Amino acid sequence: MSETDATDLGAVTRFFEAMGASPAPAEVMARQLLKRSEQLGEARGISKVEAAAILLKQVVEARDGRAPRLNSEVKRKDR
Repeated sequence: MSETDATDLGAVTRFFEAMGASPAPAEVMARQLLKRSEQLGEARGISKVEAAAILLKQVVEARDGRAPRLNSEVKRKDR
């Protein structure tokens, strides 16, 4: 794992812990979210950071009881 990946993992893990998750589940969720952000970024032609921001926003919306608007902020790249 690169230093950047470790930094990202730590930041997202802390995000989930701040939302109330215990440390071990928070790290699992962080790993899953970061993996999905890579997949989403590649599929949609956006950066991993942009994809992660969209996914984190959806997590917050879901926690607040609002249904996330899936794919609403993500445009597919022209092929």
